[in-house]
Amino acid sequence: MKSSGRGDLYASRQELMQKREELRNRPPEVPRHMLEGHLPQGPHFVEAVPSLIDELAKLLKIPRESLDSSFDSLQLVDKALKKVRPKKRILEIPNLFPGLIAYTGEVMRKATGGEWWLNEVAGPIYEPYIRYGPGSRYMDAWGEMYKSITEPRALSVATIVYAELAHAGGSGPVFVTDVDEENEYETTVERVKLLNGQEVYRVGVRRRTP
Repeated sequence: MKSSGRGDLYASRQELMQKREELRNRPPEVPRHMLEGHLPQGPHFVEAVPSLIDELAKLLKIPRESLDSSFDSLQLVDKALKKVRPKKRILEIPNLFPGLIAYTGEVMRKATGGEWWLNEVAGPIYEPYIRYGPGSRYMDAWGEMYKSITEPRALSVATIVYAELAHAGGSGPVFVTDVDEENEYETTVERVKLLNGQEVYRVGVRRRTP
């Protein structure tokens, strides 16, 4: 019986047993890596970063000079991404997802003085990270970005990068994640320390200042 309440009918018990045997001998499905088919640059990703950012500017219709690897520029990216609907098209438009990984990585690299590093998973799949600081710690934006694209939750590359950098050790400024100029209010993210010493992210809403 299937979850829908319906079932399959078989002409004989022998046919049913044969079907069960086929299912029993079927090899287990290997979980698909989230980057599979979405980062075609593979081992050449790092050298492709500059051209991917150039293409990202064209795809999102953002002046190339505005993509200066600053926090403020991420707000422009988020605003442009709101026009891509449904958001899963981000994975379908050629080089849009790789371009976002390249650019968010460059923002993190510039903020930490880090460097790109590729982790070979299997075959053509390479995970891009930013390696920084003593002990070679790592950051990435692609994991949360992919989940935000494929799951029913808001996508904000600014929030994703902020969280990675805050985790890297810098509390940073109060960061505005909503840049809809027609909205009277804006959403902010801030890393704060509680009285018990625990550090948490505080999301707030405030009236936009001219």
